[in-house]
Amino acid sequence: MTRNRRLIPIVTGAAIVAAGAVGIALAGTSPGEELVLDNGLRVLLLPHPGSGLIASNVFVGAGSTREEARYAGSSHFLEHVLFNGTARRTQEELYAAADRIGAYNNATTRQEYTLYMMVAPSEKLAEALDIQADMLLHSTLPEDKFEKERGIVLEELSKDKDSPDYEQTRVLDELLYGADGDFARPILGNAESIAGLPRPSVVEYYESQYVPSNMRIVLMGEFESRAALDIVRKTFVASRSATSSPLPAPRSTLAAPGQMTIDGVEAPQVVVELTAALPAGSPNEDALLTLLVQIAGGTRSSRLARALETEPKLEHDDTSASLAYREGKRLFKLSIRLSAADQCRGATRRLLATLRSLSTIGDAEFEAARTVLLADEVSQIEKLHYYALFQGDRLWHMDEDYTSRYLEALTHANAASVGKMAERLLARAQVQVIAAGPSLETDRIALAELEPSMELVQSVLPQPQASGPRRVEPHSPLALDADQPPAVVRLANGMTLVHAATPSTRMFSLHLLVQNRGQREPAHFAGAADLLHRSIAKRIERPSEAGPSQLDRIGATLKIADNPWIPYDDYYTTPLYSFVRLECVDDYYRDALELLAQMLRGPHDDAQALAEAQQEMQMAMQRSGASPSSKARARLNEILYAGHPLSRPVLGSAESLASMTPEMLADFARDYLSPDQMILACVGNVPRDEAVERVEATLGRLQPASHQQPDASAFGGITPPLTESSARDEIEGGGNQAALRMARVVGVDPDDRWALLVATGIASSRMQQDLRETRGLAYSLGISMRDFGARATISASMATRPENLEEAEAGMLRYFTSGELEATPDEIETVVNKHLSRMRMRRITSMGQAFTLSRDLFLYDDLGYADREAPGLMAVTPEDVQRAARRYLSDGPMVTVIVR
Repeated sequence: MTRNRRLIPIVTGAAIVAAGAVGIALAGTSPGEELVLDNGLRVLLLPHPGSGLIASNVFVGAGSTREEARYAGSSHFLEHVLFNGTARRTQEELYAAADRIGAYNNATTRQEYTLYMMVAPSEKLAEALDIQADMLLHSTLPEDKFEKERGIVLEELSKDKDSPDYEQTRVLDELLYGADGDFARPILGNAESIAGLPRPSVVEYYESQYVPSNMRIVLMGEFESRAALDIVRKTFVASRSATSSPLPAPRSTLAAPGQMTIDGVEAPQVVVELTAALPAGSPNEDALLTLLVQIAGGTRSSRLARALETEPKLEHDDTSASLAYREGKRLFKLSIRLSAADQCRGATRRLLATLRSLSTIGDAEFEAARTVLLADEVSQIEKLHYYALFQGDRLWHMDEDYTSRYLEALTHANAASVGKMAERLLARAQVQVIAAGPSLETDRIALAELEPSMELVQSVLPQPQASGPRRVEPHSPLALDADQPPAVVRLANGMTLVHAATPSTRMFSLHLLVQNRGQREPAHFAGAADLLHRSIAKRIERPSEAGPSQLDRIGATLKIADNPWIPYDDYYTTPLYSFVRLECVDDYYRDALELLAQMLRGPHDDAQALAEAQQEMQMAMQRSGASPSSKARARLNEILYAGHPLSRPVLGSAESLASMTPEMLADFARDYLSPDQMILACVGNVPRDEAVERVEATLGRLQPASHQQPDASAFGGITPPLTESSARDEIEGGGNQAALRMARVVGVDPDDRWALLVATGIASSRMQQDLRETRGLAYSLGISMRDFGARATISASMATRPENLEEAEAGMLRYFTSGELEATPDEIETVVNKHLSRMRMRRITSMGQAFTLSRDLFLYDDLGYADREAPGLMAVTPEDVQRAARRYLSDGPMVTVIVR
């Protein structure tokens, strides 16, 4: 039985079509379904054929804002405890059940809710939902696991405190909501509240909040809706009645509307943020507000970007814009990271000027904003494992018929309707500006004293054009009836093209891999490749005098370096290669190819772009240098790979960056960006003949450089030196956590590759079960193998509080040198399925597929490597694991680094 059933259109691949003058619009949408079960559970079904996976995202109304202040962090603590056992399964059985079906099972706590995410193969939908519902509705909150979890949470808290932004974020929240405000309460709590958290209060909180009527499940991926709904009905059934009604959601209130509040805190930069609190309105208003956020600060050519370029220019690192959903409110936010504390007042005037200018919207900026927004919506649908994280606040606060009305508003919006809405809503908004950072003193200033001049407001407005900017017209979609498997095409200029096509996505993804980064960088210019990539991005992201940037006009996303805010893309930070990722909706695939060719052609001697890239990299190094784990990793590489390209930091050093001139960068680019050193992977809904023709007409015209060819063998000929003697280094880091790393480079018999991968996985799982799940010594730790063909690096890492270091090191050494590793068939199956699931998740998106194709061709000269991985791992026997452990995981030379 269900009630309140309704069909709602959801943005899927089929929903994006060409719409002439307004860029991209929504039409022919694929139906999703939203309903409420009799037990109050809200269900949103979003089928996405072709992914081969499902993602079950369960929101529970149990966030930091619903806690008692003295028990701050209890929602997050409860999130941890729920992984420790149910009435049907022990903790070990819960973990094994998820690993056995190749599922990713994780959670995150936010201010208003906790989100539980389960990603699994489509054919394992019933098993995945059974595990997830068992955890959420039938947990026993085992008493004997409480102290262990208390230790893990304290380790996580210590890790976060080592982040250079931790204290700044806390101060900013207190300035905005007040020190005693519910939304200023730290999600992890603090050492005192966690140490004093009693189990009875956690049990009471669990029994009141973890009930179906206080939950929403968003099920995405490849499934049949009726069958999936039947499984949800059968599994999400509570075995107990709530002891009390769920605690109501608190209202967010600004601490000092009409004021600028300032406080000093040690941090890398000064952050100045404007918040306009608006009453929650209709889905139509939310859609227009989302467009307004894009126009104000969400694109490269935004109003805020123009305001900061107005003379005198303000030196800044980056800007951001967001729309936060709150109970009964919407928070419109604009933020600037400044280079100097004395620019706070000037930054506030630029933020206010941006806000005051928004009642007049230009057609070109509106079209660019909507193109970017809709392309982002389509891209996120591909990301089953991230979608709920990205859209969590909106999904949690959706009410009846929200999505259909929201998308309809996006479809029919225009510049005038956005401007009228802005004039009406922003006129009655409560506005507060907050600032926190180094060299600031506590202060409060009335915003009336910081009002921008009319000239400044006018300078932010889009300038009328006698002959407007060239309109980027979308091309007709090229729908395929069937997949075209990957194939390699060699262009005349030496570039390697890998093409794959599929009708299951409307994203067009280009992944350009530039080979042999470490070998081709001059030793005295470490970091040159990263600097080159970032300077290319700075140049191409710059708004044109005629209006939006080229990227914004086609809604393209560009990525050229590791993102410090995303912890899962660090596999791009490698000396083996560098990359350029460019993706857009396939209507604009021709423009994307031309844009990529333009980026590679240069010019590469742009002094402004170089200076901006140097500043960005200096900030990245500063951030990395504050982390004990980053320090330990860098020092380990220096010792383990001494004198080898693998020992050089990808970001270089302050000295190598500062010495680079525009002329030197251009000289490096001429050789480094030679097309014969590139692999371009192209994945999307574009037929092969058409794709090859367009690539040849754009990138095929790039001229190869005259240079000595690097080693073309597997892994670019990079062979790390064997570890022949032990070494140890201890560094004083001064953080809240100590970082511990061990590693060795070994020669590997090709017949042992798969068995060694399984052996390290089993050793890692056993170490995690012992040191984390039993003793509570660490938040994250593991043992891994890095494959270099005939050789491999085996490494172990963990971070722990300094007082646990001696016990942690002894425990890690035991598993790193386990030697005799007797594995059961169940253990092997679990580790293999877990590894294959992780690799499968990396290939969910078209960009993930493009990355995998280019990487596998470069490293293994084999497009089918990913397909061979599964049968190779599944053939591993207990005897194979034991042999590999004896050979590679026994006592022997190793490097140990500790940062205290």
